[in-house]
Amino acid sequence: MHLPRVASTEGFTLLETVVVVGILLIIITLALDGMRSFRESSSLDQATDESLGLLREAREKTLAAEGGSAWGVHFTVGSVTLFRGGIYDTNDPSNNTVFVPSAVAASSINLTTTTASVVFDRLTGASPVTGTITFTGLRSGKTKRIQIFSSGLSAKQ
Repeated sequence: MHLPRVASTEGFTLLETVVVVGILLIIITLALDGMRSFRESSSLDQATDESLGLLREAREKTLAAEGGSAWGVHFTVGSVTLFRGGIYDTNDPSNNTVFVPSAVAASSINLTTTTASVVFDRLTGASPVTGTITFTGLRSGKTKRIQIFSSGLSAKQ
């Protein structure tokens, strides 16, 4: 006795394959977007933390009279520089420049000076320059701020 042969149900149809590939593309897109957002957020934290670190280092070096002079920090859109002396000199070899990650920019340098520099007083560590530095994520527009107080202290907001 011969049984009739039933068509094989092994394998996937073209429609099933297209649906699965579409779902995978959506999941990958969402995962990549989340990773980009996380990376930008980390870069934003890095920029503010490194800037705060340089401000604190400049104040400490000034109070310790390291190099026999005051120390300061100069801000630009793409970098933050620790410098020796009362005036920022781009050609000074003792400058320590930290570049802001490419996903972030110092979007607002709001200081009570026109030089975008903060210099600390040798005896007190105070700063005649006060204000805020705002870092912005270029993709998301998220911001983080650093507040600089007349006491010479600074804090993340």
